[in-house]
Amino acid sequence: NLAAGLIMIVPLFWLKQFKPMTGRDLVWTVARSSVGMVGLIGSFASFLYLPMGTAYFMYFGGIILGGFGLGKLLFKEKLTLVKIISLVLALVGMTLVYQVSFNPTTIKYLWLALIAGLAGAFWVVSSKKISASYSALQLNTLDFWIFGILAVMISLFQHEAWSWPTLTLPWMANLLFMIMIIVTGQLIVFGFKHLDAQRGSLILLLEAVLGVVVGAVVFHEQLSSLALVGGALVLIAAALPEVKELMRNSRNLARLQSVTSVWDPIPDQKTVRKKLQSRSKLKTA
Repeated sequence: NLAAGLIMIVPLFWLKQFKPMTGRDLVWTVARSSVGMVGLIGSFASFLYLPMGTAYFMYFGGIILGGFGLGKLLFKEKLTLVKIISLVLALVGMTLVYQVSFNPTTIKYLWLALIAGLAGAFWVVSSKKISASYSALQLNTLDFWIFGILAVMISLFQHEAWSWPTLTLPWMANLLFMIMIIVTGQLIVFGFKHLDAQRGSLILLLEAVLGVVVGAVVFHEQLSSLALVGGALVLIAAALPEVKELMRNSRNLARLQSVTSVWDPIPDQKTVRKKLQSRSKLKTA
């Protein structure tokens, strides 16, 4: 994270995208990164002690539930029938994709994976609170620095041994991971800036489907029929709210065309609203 933060400083100031933050926004930024660190540590520990499928199920379950809850709590988003159906389909789909097994001796790691998912949901969703005022480049640069400083403090507290970077496979994997978090960090802030939290959380579940595909293509893992059905359900769950949004936009466009002549200049929203209101009054009369 510190390396990513150093890299991101260059384009941040080169493109003149740095903007002084208010105290309130700085609190949100620090809270986002701190809770995100909890999610990262929790997911790492839970994946060590749980079967892969079970850990994924609990983690993504926490993300989807946290995303829906935070969307309602922070942004007053409505839980529509379509979103409820999508939520149910997503949970059923993940159950089919991952072979979930619950062992009483690992109950604490099940909770840890769920908490990690909830923390991950806060990390992605809370960016909406500040992304309208600051660039994704600035938010991610600060995020990397806060993550890195927290990680160094934890490492020093645990007296971990450090090693210099070398041209070995583990360090090449770390390099690829750094590139990945830079790219995904930008995409997450940009995406959630333009999507509501609940829809965005559903789209995040496509990572589960992608993981299954990568496992089959790269590692030649066998896909069961249940996994295929589950993947299809997750895809449907992510697509349903988007299809509804497209249909609503099409209806709004049709209404706009019905009150505007093809020869008229493109009206502003205030003009369109007045035309729709006058038409409604005529129908009532």
